[in-house]
Amino acid sequence: GKKCGDDDCGGSCGSCSIGFYCDDGVCAEGECPPDCLGKECGDDGCGGSCGDCPEWLTCFGGKCLAGEGEIGWHCQGYQDCNDGLCVNWQGDKICAVSCGDGCPFDWQCYLVAETDIFACLPACEPICEGKACGDDGCGGKCGTCDGGDFCQDGLCCPFQCTEGDAECKYANTQVMSCEQAEDGCWVWAELQPCPNNMECEEGTGCGCKYGSCSQSDALPQVCGGKVLTGCDQWSCLDGCCTVEQVSPPECCEKSTDCKDCTNVDTGEMLYCLDDIPDGYIPNLCTQDTCLSTACKHIDKVEQGACDDDNDCTTDLCDVLTGECVHEQILGCE
Repeated sequence: GKKCGDDDCGGSCGSCSIGFYCDDGVCAEGECPPDCLGKECGDDGCGGSCGDCPEWLTCFGGKCLAGEGEIGWHCQGYQDCNDGLCVNWQGDKICAVSCGDGCPFDWQCYLVAETDIFACLPACEPICEGKACGDDGCGGKCGTCDGGDFCQDGLCCPFQCTEGDAECKYANTQVMSCEQAEDGCWVWAELQPCPNNMECEEGTGCGCKYGSCSQSDALPQVCGGKVLTGCDQWSCLDGCCTVEQVSPPECCEKSTDCKDCTNVDTGEMLYCLDDIPDGYIPNLCTQDTCLSTACKHIDKVEQGACDDDNDCTTDLCDVLTGECVHEQILGCE
């Protein structure tokens, strides 16, 4: 059973001797550790206090609370308050009363910005440092803007745009976005082109032109809006479907995309679409052609271009000149 502390009937189960404290109904030796975690008022468990409430609030369960509907009660709307006045106050909403014949407790009379009426509210220190307009944190205003300017984050700014605005120009290929200037006001930035795989969407800015994607997607199934031809293929770039052209020689559109050359010493062949490397010469013994976007190299000898109808010669092609050569087969007449 319990040796100390509350008996749950308004009485006590006993008290502890000097040098001991009550810990969950048992007297424990040592100095009592105050327990105020999560409390703003009430007993600290050691005979001390976790704090006092303002006179218009009552301590209940370690919290300072007002009576339901009374001034100081947390409200959502006028219907929650006995006097029908629910106002924003220092980041919260509480029930208040109009100033009338004066304010109760040590409350003060303030002009409530959103209602333009005077109400009694807890004492508050307005915060307007660095602000030319807007809420002062106490339900009032730090000032008003003149000359058509509007209040933007405590600054009086000429109206241009608001954060997140975007306008499209030049057939949706360029975008003008709303950006925050050094003075804190939101203004139109310079026109910027959308990437090739994007187009401007009014109000939001550059978005995916042919659909969005991820690297794991089957791109032909998620991308659309363009018929692919020739060496075009879908790729996923920065989360957007992108038309990418496969370069020669992996894909070709004309025979010049298939030019190859040969190493004069080793006979090794490689593609020479631009400059010819040292030690290589154009491959004159093949006919380069592009068939259905694939490069083909038709050998002159294999296609019979060097056939001299002589069974006693071997038909060859001179890699240096591209001319046909016919070598006599020994012992053949």
